[in-house]
Amino acid sequence: MKSYLKLTREDRSCGYVREALRSDILYGYCKTCDIAISVSRKDRTVARISDDSAERMLADGMITKELYDRYIQTLTNDLYHIDSFDGYSSETFYGHIASIRAGVLGRSLDEYKLKLAKSDYSFTPDGIDQSEKKNSIINKSRAIIFVLNEAVMLGMMLGDIRLASQKEIWVLCDHSLVGLLPENVKVLTKDKGGILYDEALQSHIDTGDVGMITYGELGLTYCRGLLVDAIVHAVPVGYYAQAVTGLWSGEGCIVYVPKGFDVTKYVPLTQKTRLNYSILYSLWLEYGDMIYEKDVDSLYRQYPSYFVNVYSGRKSELPLDIKADSISDFDRQLDEGLRDYLSSFENAEYKSAYFDEKLEMRDICYDPTQKQNGILVQAVKVKKAEKARVISCEKGKTPRHTFEKINDTGTGIVSNFLFFMTPKLGILYNDLRKDRLFEQADAASGHLDYMLSDGKETFPLFSKACIAMKNDGRFLFFNHRLGGGRVTVSGIDFVWKACDVNSDDSAIRVYAPSYASKDRDADRNTYRIAVGEGRINIVILRDKVTCIRNGDVLLPSVGIVLSLEQNAALPLLEKCAPLGEGYYDVSGLTLDVSLDPPEGITPDEWNKVIWAYGGGLTLIRNGDGLCDGDNMNRWFDEEGWTNPLSRQTQESNLHSLVKHPRTAIGCTGDGSLVILVFSGRTWRSTGADYSEMITVARRLFPNIKYLMNCDGGGSAMLGMVHEGNFLELSFPSTSSGSCAGQVRPINTVFYIPIE
Repeated sequence: MKSYLKLTREDRSCGYVREALRSDILYGYCKTCDIAISVSRKDRTVARISDDSAERMLADGMITKELYDRYIQTLTNDLYHIDSFDGYSSETFYGHIASIRAGVLGRSLDEYKLKLAKSDYSFTPDGIDQSEKKNSIINKSRAIIFVLNEAVMLGMMLGDIRLASQKEIWVLCDHSLVGLLPENVKVLTKDKGGILYDEALQSHIDTGDVGMITYGELGLTYCRGLLVDAIVHAVPVGYYAQAVTGLWSGEGCIVYVPKGFDVTKYVPLTQKTRLNYSILYSLWLEYGDMIYEKDVDSLYRQYPSYFVNVYSGRKSELPLDIKADSISDFDRQLDEGLRDYLSSFENAEYKSAYFDEKLEMRDICYDPTQKQNGILVQAVKVKKAEKARVISCEKGKTPRHTFEKINDTGTGIVSNFLFFMTPKLGILYNDLRKDRLFEQADAASGHLDYMLSDGKETFPLFSKACIAMKNDGRFLFFNHRLGGGRVTVSGIDFVWKACDVNSDDSAIRVYAPSYASKDRDADRNTYRIAVGEGRINIVILRDKVTCIRNGDVLLPSVGIVLSLEQNAALPLLEKCAPLGEGYYDVSGLTLDVSLDPPEGITPDEWNKVIWAYGGGLTLIRNGDGLCDGDNMNRWFDEEGWTNPLSRQTQESNLHSLVKHPRTAIGCTGDGSLVILVFSGRTWRSTGADYSEMITVARRLFPNIKYLMNCDGGGSAMLGMVHEGNFLELSFPSTSSGSCAGQVRPINTVFYIPIE
C-alpha cells in the first residue's frame, strides 16, 4: 500500500470545480496554462480545443501534422461529453488533459520539455514581486520543496536551488527533466494519488521546518490550505491564475502564499472578488507581514480604501468615508458614497436602483450570496457633455488599462459604446468567401457601421441609430441611411446621388448591405449575394479599399460596393496591377469619403458636428418607444436588424425580446445626456429586455426623449475614472477575460469628463 506526503489541510473544499460554474458562461470556457477549450452552449459538448504547446511542437517540426491531429481528436473524443468532468477541479482537469497529451505525443513531448528546460528563460515580476518573502522562507526553513510545473522555468529553479544549497532539498518535476537536476537534491515522485511518502520530509513538515517554492501558474491555485509557506513564480495566462492574482495582461509575478491560506474562497469568479494576491501585495508593501495575521473582515474594516477599487489591486484615493462591519455593509456604503461623490458635481447626477420582476423599485440587496431575479441598473445624467469623446481601447486591453495610459486628471464617467466586429464574426466573413480569396479581409475588429471622427468618414450600412456631438456640446440622435456622396480613390473622384444607392439601373451604383433586406428570412451563416455583374466593382470596408474586380463581387456585411461602368473605371485600373480572375492589386490605394448629411439634418447643422457614430438600435425616438403600439417589428425592419447581412455582424439576434446585460445612451428633453447600464447574467441581476429598458428609463428620467441601445452582453458596463484610475459602477457579467463585477476587454468606450 502506498503512502503519500501530507502537504495540505483536510479541508480543501474551495478551489474551482466545474460544477460550480455550470449556470455561468465560464462553464463553456476553460483556459489553464497552455490549454483552451470551448464548449457549445447548446448541447454542452466540446466545440474547440487548442493546445499552445502542441501547436509549437508542430510548428518546430517536433511532431507531424498526423500526430497532432490524432492528439486533438483523442482529446476531443475523451472530453466530448464534458458534463462527466463536472466534479473535477481546475488542476485535476488540466492534469487529466496533460496525461492524454503525454500518452499520445510520448517521447516527442519529453524532447520538447527538455528543449524548453534548456532555454534561456526568465521573467520580470512586474505584477507582484515578493522575492523578499522567498528569501525569508529559504533562510528560515530547514528543508525546501521545489516544484516545477513548467519546464521553461527550470533555469530559474536551479538558481534558487543554488541559493538554498545549505538546506535539505527535495524536487518534484517531470520525469524527463530529472537528469538536469543537481546531484545533491532528492527527487520526489508522484502518481494519481499524490506525492509518494518520504519519512524524513514528512517529519520536517510536521514540525514546520519546510518551505515550498513552485514554478508555473498551476501553483497559484494548487497552493491553497497548505501545511507549509509557499512561493509561486508565474506568468498567469490561464483564467483561474489571472483571476486569483488580479493580473490580466501577462504580468509576471512572485507570490507569497501563507501556510493555511486559500485565496480561491475570496475570488468566487461568478460573484465579486473580495481579496486577491494583488491587493494583498499592496497591503504587504505598506504594512508588512502583519496583514497575513488578519482575517478578511478585519482587513475591510481597517483598510477600506484598498477595497474600494478591488479590481485595480491598489489603494483608492477617492474621498470616501467607509466604516463597515461586514462586506455587505461595505458594498452598500461604497455605492452610497459613490452616488454622493458623483452627484456633488454640479454637472452630474448618479442613480443606482433595483427593479423587481414586476418592475417595482426595491431596495438594493448587497448580500453577495443571495440570488436576485430583478434588474440592477446604474445610470448617470450629465447636463453639459461638451468634452465627451469616444476612445478606442488597445486590442485585448480593458478600459482600466486604457485610462492608466491616458492619465486624465479629474473625474469622468465611462461606459462601453456601440457594436464592433469580433474575431468570431470576422471568421464567418472570410469563411463565406473561401472560394474568393481576394475578397477576404481583416474584418475581425473595428467599429461597425457609420463613423465620422478626426475628419474621416465611413459608410452607414443600414439605417441604424446614430449619435453625434456638435461643437456646442449638444447631441443629435438620428437614423442614418446612405444617400449621395463622393469617394476619392488615389486622387480619382466618383460621385453618386441618393437614387444611385442599391440601384441596378444607374451608371454609377453604390450597393450597401441594406440591399439584402428583401432576404430577411435567409440563413445568416450561409447567405451570400453577388452584385455588379459585368462591371468594375470596388469593395470598401470602413476606410479602406479592400478589393477591385472586373466582375461580380459578394456584397460585404461591413462595407459597400462602388460599382462602375468599364470606361468610368479605366483611370483607376491603370494604377492597379492585375492579379487574375478579374481582381486587381489594391495595395497603396488611398481613400477619402465625403457623404451628404443625414436625412432631416441641414448642411449648416451637420457642419457643426465634431464626431458621429452609428449602428445602434433605437429604443426611444422623440419620446415614442420601440415597444409602444406596433413600432417594434416596423422599426426592426426599417433599421435593418432582420437583414441577413446585418445578422452576420451580430453575435446574437438583436431583434429578439430577451433579457441580457445592456447599455443605452440617450438624452432628455432639456438636452442632458443620459447613460443607463442594466447589469445581467449574475447573481445580482438578470438583465433586461428592450421593453424593460424603456420602462426603467422613463421611471428614472421621465422627460427622456431619445434612447439608443448600445453593445451589451459581457461588454455592458458603467464606470468612473478618477485621476486616471477606472472603477466599475455597474456589475458586469463574467467573461473569458474578467470575473463577475469586473470590466472586460472591449473595443471602444464613451467617456464624459464631469470635472
